[in-house]
Parts: sequence; structure tokens; C-alpha cells
Amino acid sequence: MHLIPRPRALYEAIADSVRERIFAHDLEPGSNIDEVALAQGYGVSRTPVREALKVLAHEGLVEMRVHNGCTVAELSPQDVIELLEMLELLEQHMLEHTDPAAWQQASALRPEQGAEHVQPTPLASPAGSGYSPEIQRLDAAYQQFLLHHGNRHATEIILKLREKLRLALGPEHTLQIARVLAQHFGAGTAAQHMAFSIRTAEELQRCWKAFSQDRRRIVLRALPTQDPTETPSRYAA
Repeated sequence: MHLIPRPRALYEAIADSVRERIFAHDLEPGSNIDEVALAQGYGVSRTPVREALKVLAHEGLVEMRVHNGCTVAELSPQDVIELLEMLELLEQHMLEHTDPAAWQQASALRPEQGAEHVQPTPLASPAGSGYSPEIQRLDAAYQQFLLHHGNRHATEIILKLREKLRLALGPEHTLQIARVLAQHFGAGTAAQHMAFSIRTAEELQRCWKAFSQDRRRIVLRALPTQDPTETPSRYAA
């Protein structure tokens, strides 16, 4: 049986475009979103724009208020810290209940494999953004690792938390996190070599903890009035 791909709705394409503009801080956190201007810019009516914004509101990227327009979601420093703690907790839980072979299998995937199951990722950025194909492949492997772990509900939450973290940090700090991920888990050919060298749960935990600690430092440096040494992780110690 051959399934015919469903034609992509216009509002989905608009949602993808607006999402990337939000992540790039072209539309900055807290800024108003002008539906009329968006519709004119995309050459469409307001209806698909409104549907696209509903999708983004469901993802927590925009806030829609009755009779008060739409704004890009804005997270406080405390929101970001709490979000990061939840992300660390869920990631640690999944790593504690998985076989390192799952990471080996995910890391061996080519970028196009399993793409139909992967949501827009923090590294699916336009050319010239600094996200190399190797780093994008590693991020795809990370998502495949989560998706094949088996806890679908936890995976959905983790992916949403990562999107909100990207919203809060902007492209520069998101890229720093991507590079740290590559540093600890490898990228390109090195990723495959390192992935297959991770043969025990202890080795996988050690790689994740090192990555998580560096990610936390990047996040805290990005926040106003936050000292990276003041809020150590409770889960990546």
C-alpha cells in the first residue's frame, strides 16, 4: 500500500516561516504581531495567517488575546530557569531508562531518515546561520533518540521545551548550545565514532551531564542579572 502525501496547507507553511522569524528574533519576544502586515507580506488573506498564529499559540510561541491582538511570547528569567530544570529532569529520566544502543542507532541515521517524524528543530535554520550540516545531523539524531525511546508524551514535552528555550535565547546562544552538543557527542564522522564508543549507560550519562552543565552555563549567561554559578543544576551534578 502506497500512501499519497497530504498536500501541505497554506497556513502550515506560513506557521513555519513565522516560527523561524520568531526563533531568529526577527519578531522579538514581547513584540506585537500585525496580522494585516503579515498577510500583505505573504501575499495572502488574513485567514491563513490567523490559522498559522493559532498553531504557534498552541506551541506557546505567541499569545493571542481577545480584542487585544497577538504578541510574541516573552519568558522571564525565572521562566527560563524553570523551563531548563524541567528539560534536564525529563532528559535525565529518559537516559536512565534507555539502552545506549538507542543512541548508537539514532546517530547512525542519515539526515533524511525519519524526517517525517521530526518536528521543526532548533537547528533547522537558513543557510549562513552557522548551523553546519554535521551539527544539524547530530540534532536530528538527538530527536530520533528521543522519538525511538518509547515515551511519546515525555518526548513531546521535551521538544516543546527546547522550542521555548530557543525562543528565549535567540539564534546566537542557540548556536552555542548546538556547538556544545557537537563537542560532547561529536559531529559528522566524529559523531558516529563517538556514538559507537558509548557502550554503557554510565558513558551515556557522563556525556549528557557534561553537555547539560555547559548548556546551563550558556543559558544563564544569556539571562539578565544571572550568575552562572548561582543556580547549579539539580539534575546534571
